[in-house]
This record gives sequence, C-alpha cells and structure tokens, in this order.
Amino acid sequence: MKFEVNKSKCAGCGACLRACPYGAIKIEEDGKAFIDQNKCKKCGTCQEICPFDVIERINKEEESKTEPLLQPTHQRPSPYSLPPFGGKGIMGREIGRGPQDGRGGGRGR
Repeated sequence: MKFEVNKSKCAGCGACLRACPYGAIKIEEDGKAFIDQNKCKKCGTCQEICPFDVIERINKEEESKTEPLLQPTHQRPSPYSLPPFGGKGIMGREIGRGPQDGRGGGRGR
C-alpha cells in the first residue's frame, strides 16, 4: 500500500505538508505535493486532511484505488442501549442492590 498525489488536481495548498507527522511530503518546483515513499509510514493523515481530496491510497498488488482507510472499530456503548433496571449501569454498579452485599451503593433495606 502507498499514498500518491494526483498532480492534475493538487492545488499546492500545503495542508498535507503541515499535517504529515513524518515529514514525508514536500512541495515540488511545479507547486504540487510529492510524497516520499521512503519516509511515508502509511498513516493516512495526509489523505484525511487534504481539502481537495487529491491523495489516493494505492494497493501495490492491484495498482488501483481502494476503499477509504478503516476507522477504529472500538466504540463506546451508548448509555441509552444499556438495560434499564437490574443491569450494570454506566458506572459499573448494579442498580437496586444494597450496600450490605458490597456491590455498590444502591437502594438497600
């Protein structure tokens, strides 16, 4: 996998240059961005930040465009998707249990 700049669409704004944490992007004499493949760590920051959407992800095996970068799959559960009463709450305590059994500070008798 590698990232390449579509030179015909690049405006030379330098947003990718400033965003690259590895210093792999330079603006060439023609005013267009260039990605040094030896310095590039394939993080995709340049592709995400480009306002003109000119940086393309290329598979070396296929030499064609692929789908966008994968986003992290870990998501926090919504508090609205938790079971109402009797299940574990947001803080990990069980609702309705008293302090006598040592499982939270719920409603005890």
